[in-house]
Amino acid sequence: MDRETAEEITRHFDVVAGSFRSEVGTLRQDLSVVGESLRSEIGTLRQDLSGVGESFRSEIGTLRQDLSGVAESLRSEIGTLRRDSDGVAESLRSDIGTLRNDFNVAGKSLRLEIGTLQRQFNVLDQGLRSEIGTLQRHFNVVAESLRSEIRTVAEGFVSTNERLDRMETGMSERFGDLEAMIRLSFGELERRIQ
Repeated sequence: MDRETAEEITRHFDVVAGSFRSEVGTLRQDLSVVGESLRSEIGTLRQDLSGVGESFRSEIGTLRQDLSGVAESLRSEIGTLRRDSDGVAESLRSDIGTLRNDFNVAGKSLRLEIGTLQRQFNVLDQGLRSEIGTLQRHFNVVAESLRSEIRTVAEGFVSTNERLDRMETGMSERFGDLEAMIRLSFGELERRIQ
């Protein structure tokens, strides 16, 4: 192999290696950006859910205070009404039953809202898991592509080495033949001279 061919092969491998390094760097940057985006989205989701939880706690506290005030007012009215008449007591019992139903309805409504929030959270969780799975599959495809390109480069390198070995063997045989011809020519030349 002559020096120009070896330098050309070296330059070719340097170009391929530089391209490979650039692709790997780009992939690392892309994955870093995607990871940062996911972290930001998850942080935002946590903040949103934290705000919703605080809002619910505040609403429940307000509802407790309101209910506490209502209950106190009812107790006072019930005491007054008991003293006033038995007929009014029956009416109050009916009102208390209605309030219980209202509380049950409010409780059911609150449970439904909590269930809805849980389902929304589950949907978001599934969406994030799906997105992460998609990114992982994309990364696997890119990694497999890189492996394939590396294999191709390695096969090309092996093929080039085999060609160089065959060329070296062929050159050795030709130099051997040339050397034998030169010896034969010098041998005949010496005989003629003597």
